[in-house]
Amino acid sequence: MSSGRLPLVFWEVRKILRKKESYLFLIMVLIPVLYGIGFASGSDSFIYRGTEPMSCLRWVQTIFVMVQQFLIFHIALVIVVVRALSSEIEDRSILLYIPRVNSRARIFRTKILAVVRYGLLGMALLVVVGVATYYLFMINVPEVASGVPWVSGDMPTAVLVIGLIVLGFLVAAFIGLLLASYLKPLLAIAVGVVALIVMALCGQLPVVAYLTPQFYLARLQDLWQASGARGDSVGNPSLVLFTSDPWAVALLGVGVSVVTMGICYWIGLRHFERRDLG
Repeated sequence: MSSGRLPLVFWEVRKILRKKESYLFLIMVLIPVLYGIGFASGSDSFIYRGTEPMSCLRWVQTIFVMVQQFLIFHIALVIVVVRALSSEIEDRSILLYIPRVNSRARIFRTKILAVVRYGLLGMALLVVVGVATYYLFMINVPEVASGVPWVSGDMPTAVLVIGLIVLGFLVAAFIGLLLASYLKPLLAIAVGVVALIVMALCGQLPVVAYLTPQFYLARLQDLWQASGARGDSVGNPSLVLFTSDPWAVALLGVGVSVVTMGICYWIGLRHFERRDLG
């Protein structure tokens, strides 16, 4: 194993992709395929409630929103990061790294960097499959798909929504990393899933909602709905924010997400450096 940082990260990514749980992200890829075929076949189970056909960008955004709501990729990332760290602590295989790397901080950092790369790979695949299903299936239903790549008015909010969703996925990975540094694999996964559900619920509650990334994503989605898409309010309408500017809302969401990831990383690293691995 190379002592260079990049080769070590790539080696970790390779290990992740060799594990069966790494293919959990394929479940989320089935969503655009299922919806694309459903709309193209005219199935009554798939009803489009928008007032105007979707561009390809809006379709991709819709896919990301659905995946985010189902917590599919969040849970997959928690499982992957727990297996990457906690399982290796439990079976003591992580002790093989210590003499070679000679830095627990670097091992810890490498684990999360590898999971982040895995996550970005999964999200890139979701975009590719989303675009493919749009032009293979959706485009055959003109009342649903306009056939244009994007509409200029959609671009800013769509990019911001997708960006916050991606950050939400990464927050889930860092939560999994924190739990993996403390708990055994099955318990870490169980607590991680519960934590994700609790965070989603807290995004609808007074006061604490402002401390969750989910609140700002919901606000951004509501702004998207108001800009032309149709649908019910995503967030709690009784919770107000001092601004309705999408960029300001997104910036607040980014800030809360980065702080959450930083806290999880710092606490997890401090414990991992002190933990008895023998």
